[in-house]
Order: sequence, then C-alpha cells, then structure tokens
Amino acid sequence: DTQKQVIPGASVTLSNIGTGASQTTVSDERGTYRFGSVQPGRYNLKVELAGFKTSIIERLDLPVDTVARQNIALEVGGISEMVSVVAESKILNTNDASVGNVMSREQIRNLPVEAQNVVHLLSLQPGAVFIPTANPATTDPRYGSVAGARADQQSVTLDGIDVNDPQLSTAYTSAIRMTQEALQEFRVSTSNYNAEMGRSSGPQVSLITRSGTNQFDGSGYWTGRRTATSSNEYFLKLSQLASGQPSQAPKLDKDIFGGSFGGPIRRNKLFFFGNLEALKETSEAPVTRGVPSNSMRDGVLMYRCAVAALCPGGSVRGLTGNHAVEAGFYGMTPAEIAAIDPLGIGPSLAAMEYFRKYPSPNDPGTDGRNLMDYRFSAPIENEFLNLISRVDYKAANNHSFFGRFGKQDDTINNAPQFAGLAPKRQRLFNNLGGALGYDAVISPTLTNSFRYGFTKIDENNAGVTQANYTNFRFISPYEGFGDAGSFTDTRQTPTQNNVNDLSWFKGLHTMKVGTNIRYTRVPKNRFQSSYLSATVNPSWVAGVGRRNMPGSSFCTLPGCSIPAVATNFQGGYADSWLNILGVLSQATQRANYNIDGTPQAPGTAVAR
Repeated sequence: DTQKQVIPGASVTLSNIGTGASQTTVSDERGTYRFGSVQPGRYNLKVELAGFKTSIIERLDLPVDTVARQNIALEVGGISEMVSVVAESKILNTNDASVGNVMSREQIRNLPVEAQNVVHLLSLQPGAVFIPTANPATTDPRYGSVAGARADQQSVTLDGIDVNDPQLSTAYTSAIRMTQEALQEFRVSTSNYNAEMGRSSGPQVSLITRSGTNQFDGSGYWTGRRTATSSNEYFLKLSQLASGQPSQAPKLDKDIFGGSFGGPIRRNKLFFFGNLEALKETSEAPVTRGVPSNSMRDGVLMYRCAVAALCPGGSVRGLTGNHAVEAGFYGMTPAEIAAIDPLGIGPSLAAMEYFRKYPSPNDPGTDGRNLMDYRFSAPIENEFLNLISRVDYKAANNHSFFGRFGKQDDTINNAPQFAGLAPKRQRLFNNLGGALGYDAVISPTLTNSFRYGFTKIDENNAGVTQANYTNFRFISPYEGFGDAGSFTDTRQTPTQNNVNDLSWFKGLHTMKVGTNIRYTRVPKNRFQSSYLSATVNPSWVAGVGRRNMPGSSFCTLPGCSIPAVATNFQGGYADSWLNILGVLSQATQRANYNIDGTPQAPGTAVAR
C-alpha cells in the first residue's frame, strides 16, 4: 500500500489487450504475485481488494523470453473507485543476468531493411557481428558471431521450437524463413542466458509469430528496388570499355509483394493470422569464363619467342582466316603444328568445332594469346515464396493452445555458363514446418508449457552435369558439364522437437524443470563423384607437354626449326599445345560402393 506494507489476498488479473485472454491469481503472504507461460504481447494489469481502490496498469508490454516485474501501490478507498496509470518501459533488466534486447513489432515494421531481410535486424545487438555478402539471395554465408562465440554456435527458436539447420548452422538464419509482416517480436540473448534457452554456446535467438486479435487486421504491401541505384563492378567496367561497350552496372531489380490478414473466429476465444509474401529478383552477376582465343579456335598457336628479333610479327593463316601476330611473338600455322605432332595430325578438328561455340574473349585471361577470358553480366532470375499461418485458442482462463504452419518455395538460379544457356545449377527449396503449443496454469504456484514442432529442410540443387564429361585445360566447359557448381545434390533435414517446461513458485523463489528432445536425420544424395571424366592435362604427358616444343632438346623433328619458345611462356605453350591437339591425357574413375560392398554403376547417386 502507500505505507509500503505488503498486501496479501489481493486479486490480480492480467488481460491481453488484443485477444481479451486473461489470467487471475492472488497475492501471497509476502504481497507477491506471479504469472507464468504468458504469451508475449501488450496487457492490462488490474489489482482488486476490499477496502482499497482498484488499481489498473495499462499498456504493459511483456516481451519474449523476458521476466518482467511490476510493483503496484494500492490506495485506501472503495473497490469501485479506480486508479489507472500507463506502464513505463523499463530499460534495465533487474531480474536475471541475461544480456540481450527485444525488438518490437513496431520496430520490425518501421526500420528500413534491404529486401525486408529480417536477418539484418537480428544483428542489431551490441556485440553482434554482421558481414553482408554481395548477393545474399544466392549465397548461404556462414557469417555472424556474437560476444566472441563462433558463428555456427547460435540457436534459433520459433514459438519455442528449434528451427536451426542441423547440418550447416548458418548464423542468424531459421530453417523456416520469417517475414517482417509475420514476426511479432524477437529477442537476441547474447550472454548469461538461463538454462532453458538452449544447447549452444552462442547467441540465443527467440522469434515469435503474430497471432490474430479481436479486431480484423490486414495489410497489402509492395517494395521495389531498381538497378538505377547500383554502381558498376570495377573489373566488369574495364572489360566493357575494352570491348567498346558502355559502362553499365549489372542488373538488380527486386519486387517484394504480399499481404496479411488476421482476426477473430470467435471473439475472446479463437483467432487466426496468415501472411503470404513473394520476392521476384532479376539480376546480373559479373562472371568470368575461360575461352580459347579467336586464333586458337582457328588452329593457330601463338607463343612468345626466346629471341624477339627472330619474330617480327605480321599475320598467320589459320584453318579459315588470317590472324595478326604481335612483334616478338610467333604464330604456328596448322601445318606447322602437324609437323611437330608425333602423330602428324595437327589441330583436332573436333576440338576446333567445339571451340567455335565460345564467344570471343574480352579479357587477357591466362596467357593473353591462346587461353583468354570472357567477362560478362550473367542474367539470373530468382523467385521466393513464403506462407506463414497461425491459429490461437483460449480454452479457459488458464489454458491456451496454438498451432502454426509455415512453408517456403524458392527457386534460386546460379549464373549460366554463358549468355543464352540455362542456369548451371538451380537451387530448389521446399522447406516446411509446424508447431503445436499448450500452456496451462495448473495452480497459482504451478504452470506448465508444452511445445511440439516439426521442421523440414528440403533442398534440391539440380546441376547441368548429368553424364560423363571431358574438359580442356584452363577453358571453361561450354555447357558447364563437370565444372564446379554444376553437379546435383539433395538433402532433407526432418527434425522433430518436443519441449516441456514446468515452473513452481514459492515465495520469492522459482524452480523450473524441463526437457528438450530433438530428433533429426540428414539424408543426402550427391553426384559430385558419380561420373567418369577425362581432361587435357600436360602434367600427364612426357616432359609435361614441353618435349614437342620449338627450342626443346627433345624436339628433333624437321618442324622444330621454327623460333624457340621463351622460357616464361613454356607453360602457356604446353597447355595450349595439348588443348589444340585435343589429347585427353588424364582419365579419372571415381569408384563408389554400396554398404554391402558391391560397386555402384557410374552416374548413380552416392547416398549418405
């Protein structure tokens, strides 16, 4: 009371402003009261006792994973008299040693975030490190550490259910992607968190989905981002200007649109909420590919001369046309190549036909004469779709249930090998997850909270490599077959999580016991080691490809009398020499076996 005396036996009622759900308890002999398993939200707190005025604390915010303390002084008077005050926000946590901050729904909705990516908001905590990547939509970065803890030691829960990726543990990420519109609030606990917070040494991220209220509430939204606000990538700009093209930044257009709707099915009892959001992204990524020079694809091999005076330059005739030769370099004709070919064949016509598929180079590349580069803005189109829904049911004053379901359907395309081709790999995600919750106030001193959740990451990375393949040294395979990032692999992570917490209150003490059981498997199929391959590799021929080289003591054929190759160009000569002959000098067999020891046929997935 106003005389600082404790008041036992006072009736204390906590009412959710949005849903009308309420809990009632009675203050004990110490004048203390407690509410457990309270859903995060905004509440009114009412205290009543005969001989005292009724006291109401309005708009009391109870954040997620936070213990709140609210003292109330009752004034002498009639119970029909009322004293109403608005709750003040408390800045310091005086209830436990945990360090962290809660971000409310207003902050989540109003803070400007690129592409409405909630990941950016999770990092707005003291001690959190966030390193954005060039293209977060097509990259799964392992970034973000908190208070010095490893980035993969975070733990993320959604409505009390574990939603971590059990294999990759990507920082600031949940297996079921949350949208800003569907997120009620979240808390990132950075250190000194309590035992029930989880199993990891890093930050504990607690996400809460929105629920419906007694008022129908909906929204529709669209967010756009256009290339006009982008700057050009430096090296792409140089290549564009070198080929006579204007400097133009890679395309990056994003359109995010969606809507949400929620409200009562039965007032004060049953509520629903749903959110559907889509992101369409059209972009271009600067890509560099190895290509044969225009002269090499016409059967001409260029090299730097050991004695520059013997090579005045000029032009050289290839299979179909003439090519300029810079002073100090020598251009071997197809006939000269055949003259020092031990088999007397010369340039492989099959290889030349294959090389003509490539675009002309616009970057010096490996040697600037035969093995060059082509740099271009690769077109990429990605699509993301998110569905979040939730139903809440208040069975009685002290019993409540909820159910949540979420699904995402994403198509993320890697850059094509060359313009006009299909993406080298498509990443398809069909993740889904759901949760059921039951909160019960068994008695004024005993509460219980139960959660069951199922989360499944369904990832299918579909690559263009579907058969045995051959590659040329320092030349990107035209269709992408056998190239890095061109193989198919799949994985699924069905995870079940059961959580139960029982809390007992006695005076100023709280005892909590609980269990958290998580069961998961990660079945995978990989094709990276499923195919046979052959490669042009000078390291697997005599003299690492330099025996049949003008100027070599081993080159004794009549055709070896042309000017000798410079020492600093011998490696480039060997690579180009074997490529132009089409000699597949290295063959690789990858042997895989079943669990019973029988060999797998080439082209079949390796299951784990």
